[in-house]
Amino acid sequence: MFLLTGAFVNVALLGCFSILPATELVPGDIVEVGVGCKVPADMRMVEMLSHQLRVDQAILTGESCSVAKEIESTSAMNAVYQDKTNILFSGTVVVAGRARAVVIGVGSNTAMGSIRDAMLRTEDEATPLKKKLDEFGTFLAKVIAGICILVWVVNIGHFRDPSHGGFVRGAIHYFKVAVALAVAAIPEGLPAVVTTCLALGTKRMARLNAIVRSLPSVETLGCTTVICSDKTGTLTTNMMSVSKVCVVHSVHQRPMTDEYSISGTTFAPDGFIYDAGGLQISVLEFSRDRKMMSVLCSRKQQEIMFSKGAPESIMARCTHILCNDDGSSVPLTMDIRNELEARFQSFAGKDMLRCLALALKRMPAGQQSICYDDEANLTFIGLVGMLDPPREEVRDAIHSCMSAGIRVIVVTGDNKVGDIVAYFSRTLCYWLET
Repeated sequence: MFLLTGAFVNVALLGCFSILPATELVPGDIVEVGVGCKVPADMRMVEMLSHQLRVDQAILTGESCSVAKEIESTSAMNAVYQDKTNILFSGTVVVAGRARAVVIGVGSNTAMGSIRDAMLRTEDEATPLKKKLDEFGTFLAKVIAGICILVWVVNIGHFRDPSHGGFVRGAIHYFKVAVALAVAAIPEGLPAVVTTCLALGTKRMARLNAIVRSLPSVETLGCTTVICSDKTGTLTTNMMSVSKVCVVHSVHQRPMTDEYSISGTTFAPDGFIYDAGGLQISVLEFSRDRKMMSVLCSRKQQEIMFSKGAPESIMARCTHILCNDDGSSVPLTMDIRNELEARFQSFAGKDMLRCLALALKRMPAGQQSICYDDEANLTFIGLVGMLDPPREEVRDAIHSCMSAGIRVIVVTGDNKVGDIVAYFSRTLCYWLET
């Protein structure tokens, strides 16, 4: 798949590779992809032609960083797209490496195709107002039909009136009267009134900087009872900054940990920034299974691997802890683990902070790369608690939703102990009280 536009792919035919239009792909074709290629279909990797293969699949999953792909399949039940590391998804872009894969889905049978189908099903779904109008129309039709029949039946005795010229002519005459009554009872102005009301609602929303594509969206918003909102960048400022730091002072004193508070909630460069001198040598990127990342750095002829990640993942890999008073490294005992766990629970639960654990490991002199096996026997450094403060306008927005009877649900992937939902719940209670 060495192409300029991504409309053609390098496909294996009869033992050799040929360039074909992407629209001609069928399940079972073997496709070769490389750096810069746009994946033309959902494919399962069968052969790695480079050291690694990384794919930018933000268009599908929203992940900010590229994802490493591998041949081994996941064994997780009900795996999500992020867990399917052996699948190349249609529409994503290869940013590093080269590999071969077999097509397993094209068109609407891809992950992107399923999203499109779901959107189409949503657009075809009747809005609450349309359902109410349909119900009203059905009820009104039945009432009018009943009244018309009643009018026709009541006048059966007048069918033989000589002025009608006979029984049949009289029946037809009163049938016409019933039909005229039915036509007069139909509210012909109702569609125009509804359309005008929706147009006025659209105009009002436009003045509030809310642009809607279709008129029914106005009444759909008016019927909203639950709002599911993203957290980071939507309810918060998306400026995660360190709020607290916890390190071990000494294992021979109680309390053995020291806690430092850090002011500031933005990315403003307050304080001193030191030049790192080009320290980084090798990187192990963050992954969802490890929940950590590591970098190999060199400083003054000494190689050190620094790791950061979820506290439970880092602490499980640590065997020693660094003391802040004298710089010594002591074994990480169960008592120390318990106290660190208590401090972590305090950061995440009481203070509602997003926590990261830091660790290091001294590597052999001259080592230029690291692997996953090196992430063991680490020395624990400390805990870092970070806060992404809510936007100032969130207070009024949530208060307005609650006043309107709308339930607000925050969708987040934070740690369940220090979930930001608890932070917003407590903050909202304080807002409402004040």
